[in-house]
Amino acid sequence: MSAFNGVEAAPPIEVFKLTRDFQADTDPNKVSLGVGAYRTDEGKPWILPVVKKASHQLADDVEAERINHEYLPVLGHDSFAANATKMLLGPDSKALKAGLAFGIQSLSGTGALRNGGDFLAKQMGKKICYVSDPTWGNHNMVFKDAGFAEVRKYRYWHKESKGLDFDGLMEDLGNAPEGAVIVLHSCAHNPTGVDPSKEQWEKIANLMIEKKLFPFFDTAYQGFASGDLDKDAWSVRYFTDERNFELFCSQSFSKNFGLYNERCGNLTVVIHDTSAIANVKSQITLNIRATYSNPPAHGARIVDLVLKDEALFNEWRDNIKTMAERIIGMRQGLRSRLEKLGTPGVWNHITDQIGMFSFTGLTPEMCAFLIAEKHVYLLKSGRISMCGVTPKKIDYVAEPKIDGLSASLIYEDGILKVGATRGNGKTGEDITENIKTIKSIPHVLDRKKVPKLLEIRGEVYMSHDNFNLLNKMQDKQGKELFKNPRNAAAGSLKQLDPNETAKRSLEFFAYAWGSASFLPYDNHYDLINFFKELGLPTNDNFGLFKSIDELIVFYEDILERRAALGYDIDGIVYKINRLDWRERLQSTEHHPRWAIAHKFPAEKAVTKILDIEIQVGRTGVLTPVARLLPVNIGGALVSNASLHNFEEIKRKDIRVGDTVWVQRAGDVIPQVIGVIKEKREKNLKPISPPEICPVCNSKTIRDKIKTGKKEKEEKYIRCTGAFNCSAQLIERIKHFSSKSAFDIDGLGEKQIDEYYLEGLIKSPVDIFYLEEKYKNNPPSFWKYTSGPRLKIGTIKESALKLFNAINKKREIDLDRFLFSLGIRHLGLSSADLIANYYKSIDKMLENITIDNMEISKQELLSLDGVGEKVALSIIDFFQNSDTRQLIIQLIQSGVTVKQYNKEVKETKISNKTVLITGTLKTMSRAEAKVKIELLGAKLSSSLSKKTNFLIAGDKPTLSKLDKANEYGVKVFSEQEWNDFIAE
Repeated sequence: MSAFNGVEAAPPIEVFKLTRDFQADTDPNKVSLGVGAYRTDEGKPWILPVVKKASHQLADDVEAERINHEYLPVLGHDSFAANATKMLLGPDSKALKAGLAFGIQSLSGTGALRNGGDFLAKQMGKKICYVSDPTWGNHNMVFKDAGFAEVRKYRYWHKESKGLDFDGLMEDLGNAPEGAVIVLHSCAHNPTGVDPSKEQWEKIANLMIEKKLFPFFDTAYQGFASGDLDKDAWSVRYFTDERNFELFCSQSFSKNFGLYNERCGNLTVVIHDTSAIANVKSQITLNIRATYSNPPAHGARIVDLVLKDEALFNEWRDNIKTMAERIIGMRQGLRSRLEKLGTPGVWNHITDQIGMFSFTGLTPEMCAFLIAEKHVYLLKSGRISMCGVTPKKIDYVAEPKIDGLSASLIYEDGILKVGATRGNGKTGEDITENIKTIKSIPHVLDRKKVPKLLEIRGEVYMSHDNFNLLNKMQDKQGKELFKNPRNAAAGSLKQLDPNETAKRSLEFFAYAWGSASFLPYDNHYDLINFFKELGLPTNDNFGLFKSIDELIVFYEDILERRAALGYDIDGIVYKINRLDWRERLQSTEHHPRWAIAHKFPAEKAVTKILDIEIQVGRTGVLTPVARLLPVNIGGALVSNASLHNFEEIKRKDIRVGDTVWVQRAGDVIPQVIGVIKEKREKNLKPISPPEICPVCNSKTIRDKIKTGKKEKEEKYIRCTGAFNCSAQLIERIKHFSSKSAFDIDGLGEKQIDEYYLEGLIKSPVDIFYLEEKYKNNPPSFWKYTSGPRLKIGTIKESALKLFNAINKKREIDLDRFLFSLGIRHLGLSSADLIANYYKSIDKMLENITIDNMEISKQELLSLDGVGEKVALSIIDFFQNSDTRQLIIQLIQSGVTVKQYNKEVKETKISNKTVLITGTLKTMSRAEAKVKIELLGAKLSSSLSKKTNFLIAGDKPTLSKLDKANEYGVKVFSEQEWNDFIAE
């Protein structure tokens, strides 16, 4: 006989019993859809990569004794609680800024619910709590044990529509007594996956204000539900900042961080009176002390580190987006499979619901049948965990991601009819004749095998050998060198003369398809091999793989062989092999869910700094450049690297003679990223910023900039020599002749260097006297020295063409003229604003004088878009006697600066807000801004609900496209936008 014999057995907790039953099942095809824990496509737990990084960093901190295993305070880790609260309410929260919100670390989201419930029942005397019907099973137990007299239900799930029973919800809340606590799921309602719309949330808030009900949000899935932290927190933020509620919110970091066993949670409290905060905290402290005393540290430290470290935070956002998108893909796949099998009923609710769980609508009897007969384990309510839905035996294909230009080939009856660039993935331009010059592309395919219509997609590229040959030819002809093979391929493919394209030796790899009258195979691997049989060029570094591990081995193999491939690649692309699974996974607005790029790290090498030279730019900025012992990085011989500025040299402690790491990534100029100090020789001297310019011996200065009320020095050092500094002068002349300024054809950077050295051009003014001075008395290098006797000693045709090009550019718009002068900080858009205000160069010369400085400053600052830096630079330029004389001399040389008369007309985009994401091909950002503003619209720098149009260029920011879709913003490709504004 025992004192415990009278204790009755408690009913089993369903979800844990289900797990035990699943584990005991020996059927090899069993499936677990019960426990709410994320699983990979292989059905395995996933430790988030960012959590691994944070864990390693914390382990290092323990080893170094920067952190220890002492008790945390009763209310937990202060920094974690603050950052968790900030994540929930948002950095711009009114409540946070007013000091009206705080967090309390708790034992998971469940513990946060219990801490809040204890306080509401014991300290505030709350008796009645409402939970949704259905709700997470633990809600009832938590609030009952916290001391609430009643835990009532409000209707939520509508069985017939398989959606929200909003009318029932509003009726039940309307009948709730004043002061009742209402438990609300902020996003991804558990178990239904059905959330109120924003309009419905607004009505719920109205009713709760009217009835004086107290909201207690449960937020277990922020970021995990939709992949967007802000979207998933909308309801809580609306209640807090827009409707001014006092409220509690429990947060869990089990799902969005994968920290299931760390029991890491936070109770966010929003209160109206800061004077009450200390008392509230003191009472919660006593409640916690009496239950678990204080929380554990490890999980909170991981979350805190990730939330406050920008790089880790951004990586975490990618991790949660990966999880959310996989679940969305599984929902689409499940619905598609059910519908294709002809399963009775309507299954759109599977994809309408959001988050980890789906409320299937299955009866308890159906669920029991699935467990007993099909070994599919799910709760009797019909709730399933979408994370348990996994594709089995997935085959993958992988290939190098070629760094070239995307193109499409369209074959009709086996004959190549059209070649086009892929543009932004939706639109492109016709380059058929140029495509046909690529020797590896067949003009005719085997008509017996090929579909009647077949669009082949691939990448046009230039090999390293051909790139080097092209640049040698460019150099011989005095033309500008291409920066990299990708730019060379793009420039070659868009030549007006196909004969010129043919000389560039372009190549092509086919990697996909578009439109087709039929496809002879149902998987990617066989289709690529089919293309190869047809004679289309495909990449030999392509394969079929059975697991993620095999993909990683392939990735590492290609990474090791990257430099020897002979062409540029920047990563590996992984794709699901089966086409029917791709259809199930579908695509977002901007990328397929069935493919992902695994980028290579920036290429690095170790070498030695032989010297540090200083380059002087157009505005006098001194830029240090490292001259290196030549080293091969990714197939390119690197002998120079940017050091950015002298502050960077000081920060990294770089010295001549140091052994350093040099990095080269894509188009980026090679840069020194670190010093290997163990290899530093003795007596290497630190680098001091020069006090005089190395070119003209003028003094150097650091300009001071204002930040609020304080002044600080800029990090850049500048030569004060201006027009007396030959380096600045040469760069000013190059800028003056550049495309966005006078745009003089035949007067490129190389020619300007040569003409300056020969004394032909010492100032922009000299350009317009070249014909007058040298047509009848040309310098030797402008004369023919070989060829027909009649021509020897006469002026070259190229010089005569240059004279004509200069004469064509003697007339210029005021905005481009101002930009051509090379005034510090003045860009094209600012030049346009200033030109629009003053209208003529004469008025600017008349108004902006040394006697009129303050008025000029106020005039300039009154222009929306012109800041103090630009205003002061304009004033300095126009008050300086040398620069004023330059303008006068240019006018005397025959330059006509046209009066500015670009009137803004009423257009279809008048008073609209436009945003650009990605790189534009037909114009620069500054040119686009001017064009948009001339049409009466405003170019914005960020996306909001007030944005009307989004222009998506090459490589757009994915989050902006997502938000545009969410906000209902109209998205255009660059070509679509140009067509739209031209209509």
